[in-house]
Amino acid sequence: HPNTAVLEVRDAAGRTLTLQAASTGGGRIRVDRLNGVDVSFTGMFNTLVVQHQDIAGKVADVTRALSSAKINIANMSVCRDRRGGDALMVIETDQKVPPVVRVLIGELRGIRSLTYYEKEE
Repeated sequence: HPNTAVLEVRDAAGRTLTLQAASTGGGRIRVDRLNGVDVSFTGMFNTLVVQHQDIAGKVADVTRALSSAKINIANMSVCRDRRGGDALMVIETDQKVPPVVRVLIGELRGIRSLTYYEKEE
């Protein structure tokens, strides 16, 4: 896409995130890749990006934590590189995901990392 940008950001702990996004017009964007994995989300929702080991029950564990906190999932996708390998959940939510819920999810067995985007009001 002609209006594509690739950003590499690093937090205070030295963790890096590489994001590819395209401007789709009218102030809107579409995120196409995160850390080399094809994704598709717009930033119109609060968004959790959860990198995890591809083992049975991880999606259920994460969605259970959100449900317990009364957070509704607007959109969700799961991708993996291979069975049993690395997987990536992109979860767009109607409500903000409080820090305590993000910490709980991040501490679940098999979760490798969690990135959170909170949409601007």
